Amino acid sequence: MGAFIFEIARSEIGYTNQRPLEYSAVVLAAAVREGFSGPVFIQGDHFQLVRKNYLADPVTETSYVKG
Repeated sequence: MGAFIFEIARSEIGYTNQRPLEYSAVVLAAAVREGFSGPVFIQGDHFQLVRKNYLADPVTETSYVKG
């Protein structure tokens, strides 16, 4: 059986109203429910720091990405 790769982008969190922890739990629960026994990869996409924001206020920008 092959692998499944799922991703959630930083921009998608707002309009899906789904944080990465919840998204990961749902993806893994679905894999278990369906009896999937292969690897499941979950990628956070576009979670980089914004250079301009970081240079203006590194603590706030870092906290935003960590949040």
